[in-house]
Amino acid sequence: MKNGVESRPQVDVYLKDLSKRFGDFMAVCDLTLEVQKGEFLTLLGPSGSGKTTTLRMIGGFETPTRGEVYIQGDLANDKPPNKRVTRTVFQDLALFPHMTVGENIEYGLSFQGVNKRERKTRALEALELVDLEGLHERKVATLSGGQKQRVALARALVTQPPILLLDEPLGALDEKLRERMQGELKNLHKKLRITFIAVTHNQEEALTMSDRIAIINRGMLEQVATPRELYENPKTEFVADFIGVANIISGKIIEDNAGVKKLLSNGQEFLIPSGERFNIGDPVILAVRPERIEIGDKAKKRRNCFSAEVQNTLYKGASVEYYVILGNDQEIRIRVESKSSSADELTGDRITIGWNEGDTVVLKRESE
Repeated sequence: MKNGVESRPQVDVYLKDLSKRFGDFMAVCDLTLEVQKGEFLTLLGPSGSGKTTTLRMIGGFETPTRGEVYIQGDLANDKPPNKRVTRTVFQDLALFPHMTVGENIEYGLSFQGVNKRERKTRALEALELVDLEGLHERKVATLSGGQKQRVALARALVTQPPILLLDEPLGALDEKLRERMQGELKNLHKKLRITFIAVTHNQEEALTMSDRIAIINRGMLEQVATPRELYENPKTEFVADFIGVANIISGKIIEDNAGVKKLLSNGQEFLIPSGERFNIGDPVILAVRPERIEIGDKAKKRRNCFSAEVQNTLYKGASVEYYVILGNDQEIRIRVESKSSSADELTGDRITIGWNEGDTVVLKRESE
């Protein structure tokens, strides 16, 4: 037992009923979360959802209004950042532009009493880790955005922390550089085998890099799961709508003469997966991903099969997206490979679309 909390040797960070209030605004509300040792966990949510505030409470830059932060089993609520085993890479990087790369990296070590020779040795090792060998004497102001990002990583890693916190680490980079850095961060995590906790509002970034993702909305935890689980099996309407692209069809549960439960939406009936635990009349949503919907001859073999009118066609290189309207005025978005023989429908055409029940998720309706 540590501080009255059961020891969890495989848990690096444990947040228990964590809340943070700023005046009348509750930024984080009763959030409970475990971060496993050595995993890459990302806090993902829209702007103002409380994800950055949560990260700052882990790092010691904000004090919880209520609840507890445990780091490697120790209660850390009142510990300042420099007394925690975490290190943070901030969104603005917080580098000293007048210093050299080496001086920036060695800065934290000097406060730890590490001698000059050891500081330089460890700084060179950190630069090698982030593929910046040979830049020790360069001024930070002369570096590119991607190089500055790596210097910030090296500065955090040089102290050999067991837990690295990343606050929107790639937000300031252009799209191509951001994509490259996603892969490099993931590879760095595999190499170091330490715990990474990142914050981002970028879904692709979270899906690409993370072992697990914690979805935060309005200060509350919606779902924690692997990227695939979140995409394939969202547990709430918010997660279904927030992760990736989903067609959301709102309606209520009905039962036909054969006792089969269906979703009724504006007079249109949709077959839903068997075994759904909803009662007749329950308000629900049906979510189906654009790439799960077939068109043309393939659609005719699907259990949910409808005629639809193409409202718009968007060519996106590897794929073509169609926006179609069903008879009940429901808009449906469909994505097919551009090389597909079906990918030549034009605006105004009537086409057949379809999907099976197993391609959908039915959830309790939260929004009106």
